[in-house]
Amino acid sequence: METINKHSVELCDLLSALRAELNAAKQLADQDPSDLSFELGDIEIEMQTLITREQQGDTAGKLKFWVMEAQASAKEKDAMANTQTLKIKLKPHSKTSKKPINLGRET
Repeated sequence: METINKHSVELCDLLSALRAELNAAKQLADQDPSDLSFELGDIEIEMQTLITREQQGDTAGKLKFWVMEAQASAKEKDAMANTQTLKIKLKPHSKTSKKPINLGRET
């Protein structure tokens, strides 16, 4: 996992970690003998991001989106003055059925 400072993470890593956490929650819920289930609805994430561009020789490379943490040093906060607020809305669903995810035992 690449970072630009100790208080940043790439957006793709954040989304991958979120997916892993939701999968873990689903697996735990599937093992719960309770009849109670929750449908996983829309997920909204709002974050401060810094956008950088990788240089590839004389041409501009691809853009990278960095999610900034709140615990930053004064120097890092100066760099964060160039951040933008990014808000994304995710609609989680099953890869196979395309139906919403239920966090509970399948019956």
